Amino acid sequence: MNAQRGLFLAAVFTEVTGVVLVIGSLIPDALDPLVSLVFAEPVVMDAPARLGLGIAGALMVGWAATIALLVRSIDDLSPRLLGTATAVGVMSWFLLDGMVSVANGAALNVAGNTVFLVILLVPALKLRSVNEVRQHA
Repeated sequence: MNAQRGLFLAAVFTEVTGVVLVIGSLIPDALDPLVSLVFAEPVVMDAPARLGLGIAGALMVGWAATIALLVRSIDDLSPRLLGTATAVGVMSWFLLDGMVSVANGAALNVAGNTVFLVILLVPALKLRSVNEVRQHA
């Protein structure tokens, strides 16, 4: 699979995950089993917790939609720029989200986040290494 297609598919997967979080946050108790896995103990989420997950899901959808759109417009962009922008965004999110997760007793969330780190970062780094030869009209 080429880097462009891999990054597009990773963005779509990230969008779907975000949509699940948004929809789940609208339904009381729907996300409790998923969140319980992250904390390794039963969790019952209240409205503020659902709000937080819903907002996180919405951010994931927006961020991934941006990546997907940029991938689809790669002929108008520098592949290196797309790869760099994606890599910086992914690493920033991963580090900050990981710190918050560990500080709040949800260290297992880092394991789930690692999936997104890998599927988004690997193709992004491949795009960074693309040698560009562009002809200007």
